[in-house]
Amino acid sequence: MTAGDADGWRNELDRLRQRHDVPGAQLGILRLGRGGDEHDRTLVESGVLDIATGDPVRRDSSFQIGSITKAWTAAAALRLDELGVLSVAAPVRAVLPSLALADPAVAEEVTLADLLAHRSGIVGDRFRETGDDDLAIARYVDDLGDAEQVHPLRERFSYGNAGYVIAGRAIEVAAGMPWRRVVHELIDRPLGLERVAAPTRAEDVEAPAIGHVFRADGRLTRAEPWSIPPGMAPAGILTTDAASVLDLLAMTMRGGTTGDGQRVLSAATVAAMCSPAIRTAVPGIDAWGLGWMIERWDDAKVFGHDGGTNGQFAFARAVPSAGCAFVLLTNGGRARPFFDELMPMLAREVAGLNGPVAPAPADVAAADGTSGLFPSGAAGRYRNGDSDLVIDVDGRRAAAELLEAGENPAIGSAVVPAASGAGFVWQRDGESFWRTLVPDAAGLGVQFGLRFMRRA
Repeated sequence: MTAGDADGWRNELDRLRQRHDVPGAQLGILRLGRGGDEHDRTLVESGVLDIATGDPVRRDSSFQIGSITKAWTAAAALRLDELGVLSVAAPVRAVLPSLALADPAVAEEVTLADLLAHRSGIVGDRFRETGDDDLAIARYVDDLGDAEQVHPLRERFSYGNAGYVIAGRAIEVAAGMPWRRVVHELIDRPLGLERVAAPTRAEDVEAPAIGHVFRADGRLTRAEPWSIPPGMAPAGILTTDAASVLDLLAMTMRGGTTGDGQRVLSAATVAAMCSPAIRTAVPGIDAWGLGWMIERWDDAKVFGHDGGTNGQFAFARAVPSAGCAFVLLTNGGRARPFFDELMPMLAREVAGLNGPVAPAPADVAAADGTSGLFPSGAAGRYRNGDSDLVIDVDGRRAAAELLEAGENPAIGSAVVPAASGAGFVWQRDGESFWRTLVPDAAGLGVQFGLRFMRRA
């Protein structure tokens, strides 16, 4: 299929959505010409917004994009840097003098660039309710005084929501207005994005997608609460449609300009957003820039981001060398396997590349359920914020339990070698995708998906 074959892609979207029990989805495909002009744009939708009402997904329906919000936050911070309002290279305390963390040296030295590239080492996940007014973000940051380090500053990569909330608060203080207004004025308005919002209730959105999760009996049900805590807004609260995310990707591929040549960000800023600021130990992810993650499809550089909230999942990728971008927005079901099956198809048909390869167990591991070469010294308890990971090694078998935010431990498969040869994979009960696990050579922790979890 070509990029512009709307009927063909709609058929694929319908087929895969139903196969993976995803209630509703939007798909966006964009191709740019050599001069950055829009060659073609395909937008298709499938399924329903809410299984309780049966309302169909529309072209203008709003989905939660989760952590793709971070690209907006990073772009706003870097635009303020261009304007001389703040410096991403300076310590955050230049803007937030009262910033307190468990490690006083990190509080003194950490920069906005460190936060945007997820190299600060500040604990990744601290989900807290701090109200829903304009001071919610400030309260969240004020409550970080005991936020521990999972690794030393700038030593490695570990994805962090808390760091982006700090960045959002720095944006508010430097600009003298709420984070959402800054993002709207500096990014949404210049790009003409009218459907980007930061609501806390579905009732405040026209044609909102409702998240869905699996119950214990395997049936889908509406997810509650609908929104993430407002105090964590800069890390993942935005809602929008696939077309708007495509517009942000297109602006980045054009070097910071809109389709009609209006400049939103400088070429240097855009380059910093999607150039390596820190290498990762995450299989399949080469590095992270100041906002975007960086993958490699064959020899081509790809930038993008994923997002997940309570029952909604979003995926965005751009391939500058091929001049194309892809966005998939979903509202529940087995969204990750849906993406893992659809994105390689898009990469092959539109970009002419071998797309991302989903984590999977090596055949020998799947056959005998043993851990292969999993190091016995890596057994132990690991922690990052609200999550604990316990790894046991018994002879040739390794097993893991994940405890998240006070829930009962989630057990699953054995920890087995990855098919890619890079580290190991583990699948929790009830999930249909595999999580990567890479023990640190020095025994300090494990890279569990995007998070580094330090030995407790």
